[in-house]
Amino acid sequence: MWGIGRYNHLAHLVEKARDIGFTHIEINYQVTEEMLGQLKTAPGLAVSSVHSPCPGYALADGRWTYRLRMTSEDEDEHRPALEGALRTIDTAVTMGAPIVVLHVGSVPLEDGLEPKLRDMYKNGKRETDEFLELRDRLLADRCARKGPYIDRAMSNLRRLVARASDCGVKIGLESRYYFHEMPDLQEMKLFLDEFGDAVGYWHDVGHSENLARLGFTPHMAWLEALSSRIIGTHIHDIDVLRDHHAPGKGTLDLAGVSPYLPAGAARVCELASSNTEEELSAGLRLLKDVGII
Repeated sequence: MWGIGRYNHLAHLVEKARDIGFTHIEINYQVTEEMLGQLKTAPGLAVSSVHSPCPGYALADGRWTYRLRMTSEDEDEHRPALEGALRTIDTAVTMGAPIVVLHVGSVPLEDGLEPKLRDMYKNGKRETDEFLELRDRLLADRCARKGPYIDRAMSNLRRLVARASDCGVKIGLESRYYFHEMPDLQEMKLFLDEFGDAVGYWHDVGHSENLARLGFTPHMAWLEALSSRIIGTHIHDIDVLRDHHAPGKGTLDLAGVSPYLPAGAARVCELASSNTEEELSAGLRLLKDVGII
């Protein structure tokens, strides 16, 4: 994520990442087929994970694959979204990555409610009755609508798990940033129980903290319930509701997360390109200090 747009050739990104102190990279959804070819030329490339959909590409109508929802009832959206996820498994095999990080889908909710909730939080209204009423309205709306989307997600996962299992790749189901996105904690438990060791939990620290700040599932609830199922994590910091900062640039309690991460789980710093090399280096030192790496 950090290197996209910074380098004309991604082999140079791999070299820089190693110089800063990283041992692996995650190949993300912005990486095109051409960029994959560049990565293949990087000496000593080690890939922790591939973030679906990868390679990324634009459809004939201009839509980018990352923006497509696998749980959409529109076949013109659902079909290419699922195909993109299936192709990601093939990419993982080609690039020697053991895990595909997956966004399951979303539950369409009443327009405008979640952005309004976020604006209220940013304006210091989290403790107001209006904020709490709006949050509860969102909770009720999602609960009423989610049934068919859980069914679609389950159907998609059956296909993806079958392909991944045949290829020796695990699927990591990621906790999400927006409330309308799936899965919430109960849905995550449902999917993990259904597919056993073929899938694992991918804990995104910024996403989980973001939704906790909005009054939804507490961050620690994810970790306490699912620590044993974590196969990887996206690590970044969060300031108010904006995430993907280098560790130490926000207000997230990374030391509190550390004890819940299994020793063998992948640690991926998913950082915005606005972070400097110096901030990445300082972030790595912080992660060592708090025991995450």
